[in-house]
Formats: sequence, structure tokens, C-alpha cells
Amino acid sequence: MTVDSYQLSVISYQLSVDSYQLSVISYQLSVDSYQLSVISYQLFFPVPLLGGARGGLLPHLPPLSHLPHLPPLPHLPHLPPLPHLPKSSWPKSRDTVYNSMLTITAIIPTYRRPQDLMRCLEAFKQQTRPANEVLVVVRDIDKDSWKLLENYNSDPLSLRTVTVTRSGVVAALNAALDAAQGDIITVTDDDAAPHTDWLERIESYYLLDSRIGGVGGRDWVYFNNELLNDGSSELVGQVQWFGRVIGKHHIGVGAGREVDVLKGVNMSFRRSAIAKLRFDERMRGTGAQVHFEMSLCLTLKRAGWKLIYDPMIAVDHYPAQRFDEDKRDRLNAIAILNSVHNETLVLLEHLPPIRRSVFIIWAILVGTQEALGFIQWFRCLPKEGLLAGRRWLASLQGRWQGWQTFKIQNSS
Repeated sequence: MTVDSYQLSVISYQLSVDSYQLSVISYQLSVDSYQLSVISYQLFFPVPLLGGARGGLLPHLPPLSHLPHLPPLPHLPHLPPLPHLPKSSWPKSRDTVYNSMLTITAIIPTYRRPQDLMRCLEAFKQQTRPANEVLVVVRDIDKDSWKLLENYNSDPLSLRTVTVTRSGVVAALNAALDAAQGDIITVTDDDAAPHTDWLERIESYYLLDSRIGGVGGRDWVYFNNELLNDGSSELVGQVQWFGRVIGKHHIGVGAGREVDVLKGVNMSFRRSAIAKLRFDERMRGTGAQVHFEMSLCLTLKRAGWKLIYDPMIAVDHYPAQRFDEDKRDRLNAIAILNSVHNETLVLLEHLPPIRRSVFIIWAILVGTQEALGFIQWFRCLPKEGLLAGRRWLASLQGRWQGWQTFKIQNSS
């Protein structure tokens, strides 16, 4: 059974069930209508009038006790369960044409992490639904990655490389979007390894609803090959009314649901939804450019597209060394400033005026653990001392510079 016929069988089965349920409802309404007619007749005309039953002007309706016998509701025939599509029927080679209504381009930006990149590519070889093309975006000066790719056996992947001369993930992804040919564009990091059903699960959402513009999922984070135990959360990827951004994509649980923001390590977009949109090149940073995905996600939401987060759409994430100011494992004031600037700029542009004002007040007075406001600084002061002060100052600078960028953009 081909993938298309399987999907059509599912749709046909659901339509048959819906049709049967409508037939039952129609039958019940007909019986109720007949009974009401008889009752109305008996209430208003209890005795024969205008000449009696013979030759009278009123039509003869049988009493309620003479209600004609209607057959019982038909028994719903047993329908067999949907057939299981064996994984062996999915193609494993780029020489096999994948029978699908959609094509998928997988994008992997990389920089100086060849071993991580190889692990990521090996994970794509194991996909139950192969990518139609895999684009690896490489800096022109990244000798380590180029050396790996020159000697790497990419079969059965349909692998292409895209060269960029500018630093930062935004430039890399925008170059890949210009080169991508798929109907669905997926993005993951070179230090991640998608689960074998990653593309299969992503595609199923796009086939389900044409209004879905983006799909993402959970990244299971490993440090030193040990899974990070950071709890769990059903609240994921939300922008609250006053502007606080809740991520928690790495600990999301529950069923698939609509969200406001996806995470860069595990996200995808419908090509027709993003059209000519690109990632915001005003994002600061020379590498990771934290919060780069927020602007594109919120733009899609405002345009009426759905963004879906499903924790079953999963990648294993092994946060690797970064070759920029954001070192993950130690404080860097510039990294904090850049991150807060990016978040502030995006939220100021996408929040309506009243919520924008509330956000500014909240951000300065309260803030978050990553972008300190006054109250968060005061809470961290006993434990962190001067470090809390440095973080607070960098956060305030980031808020101010984000505001400045927003004002400059809107005054031009």
C-alpha cells in the first residue's frame, strides 16, 4: 500500500463514519417530527369536526398508538482497523521516488563542529520518511566542516551544500531558504540528532490541515551524554499578554497544541506560508543570535497561520561549543545584551500598543531570570552579589538598545 492510498483510506474511513452518524441523526429527527405531529393533532382536534371522520375537511391522522412500526437503527457494520503501514515500505534510497504530495527540504547550519555534524547527518539517513533534499550551510572559512563533507559518504541522502560568507545563524538560514526547493522546510542544529520518525511526524501535520504554517517539537537535552532532568511542562512556546516569553520546548509534555513560538533546533515551516519572509537580519550576535526564530513565528501567527508544538516530534540535542560571545557555560555581558535586545525588539514590534506599554513596565520592574528587572536583580542579589548587578546592567542596556532599534525602524 502506498503512502498516498493509505492517507486516502484514512480520509475515506472518517467520511464514512461521519455519513453514518448523520444518517442516524436524520432518522431520529424524522421519528421525533412524526410523534410531535400526532400529539399536536390529538391536542387540538380531540373529536371529529366539520362532518366527522367521513368526508370531513380534516385529514385523518392515526392515533399515537397506531404509529407505524419503524425498523430499529441499523447495526453499524464492523470496519476493520486502519492498516499498519510497515516501515519496510518506506524508501531508503534517493533512487526511490517518495510517493507523497509534499516534498521536504532539511536545513542544517553548521560551523566548526564536524563530529556533531556527522552525527546529525547519520540521523537523517535513518529517517522513516526521507528528506527530498538536505542542505548543509557552511561558512566559507570553516575548513573543518568542508574537510568532513569532502570525504563524507552522503548516500542515500540527497545532500547539497550552501556557502555563506557572513557570520550568524540568520545569514546561514536565509541563504538556505533561498536555495531550498521543498514544500516543507525543516530546521535543526548540527549538534542535534532527529529521532527516526521526525520528518514523518512533521509531514503528517501539514497533510492534516492546510492552515498549519509551522510545526516543531521537543529537544531532549544531553550534557556530557546525560539527559538533563529539568522537569516537565505543558505550557510551552507562549507569549503571555504582558510580554513574558515562555519557552520550555525542551521539557514539553502532552498532546500536540498551538503555540506562539517554535525553537530553532526543532522547527519547520510550510513554504507557501513563509513565502518571501526571511529571518530578521537585525538580530544581534555573531553566532547563535538568540531569539532569532521569534520574529518569523509571530509574523506567521499574526497572518493567521497555526504553529504546532508536539513533544513527540523530537530531536536529541547535545549543546556543543559555540564560537561566539555566547559561551553557554559562563557569563558574558555582550551575550546577555544581544539576547535581551533581540527579544525586546521582536516583542515591541508584535505586541499591540497597550500590551507594549505594559511589557516595558514589566520588563524594567520585574523581568526574568535571563533578562533581569529590578525585582529579579533584588532576588538574585544575596546569592550572586556583584554578578547579579552585572547581569541587571546588561539586561537594562539590552532593553534600551532594543527600544532604540525599534524606534529607528518605525521612524524611517
